[in-house]
Amino acid sequence: MESAKLAVDVQPLAVGGHPHLIRPLAAALLALILMVPPYWKSESLVHELLDAGGYLLLVACVGGRILSLVHISGRKSHRLARCGPYSVVRNPLYLSNLFGAVGVGLSHASLVVGVLLGGLLMIYYTTVVAREERYLLSVHGEAFGAYRAEVPRWLPRLRGWRHSAELTLHPRLLARGIAESLIFLAVPLLLELLEAAHNAGLMQVSVRLP
Repeated sequence: MESAKLAVDVQPLAVGGHPHLIRPLAAALLALILMVPPYWKSESLVHELLDAGGYLLLVACVGGRILSLVHISGRKSHRLARCGPYSVVRNPLYLSNLFGAVGVGLSHASLVVGVLLGGLLMIYYTTVVAREERYLLSVHGEAFGAYRAEVPRWLPRLRGWRHSAELTLHPRLLARGIAESLIFLAVPLLLELLEAAHNAGLMQVSVRLP
């Protein structure tokens, strides 16, 4: 799952639970985006479709993260989060981050970059989730076993949505998470500036990926 510190979410409102591993990877991927301009011309239909798909995924990422944080920001570590997004998928924060990763690539008008970003993050999360689920099973026993059998790990089962009777919020934690989530929406603006710099010849083009 996404956390050992918060009931079902281990993630400290960042990309994953191990910053010392994810930060170098994020830096390498950022360098890739900086060096690789879009393959498709800005006025082409493919470029516009990739852009639109990327923006939709980024909005889904931000919305999913905020909704998930609302349901865990004030939750005690001895309780499993089973309502809201956690009633339809076990790792809504990680899934939202995957949407964001692919969305970044598509908003750069590159299907290859989108698949690469999402694929690398998925490989990382697969190992993290397996370890976290072993921990949660040892802590929560049959309760987590029943939750794991009922709720999918990655593919949301929307018909299983359950509302929470009440929510306890942790304002500082929630505010920090929302601020970090909104960074995803700033990415398209940065990519537009990079594309303009490439088109103006201000940045050297080494390769273009479709």
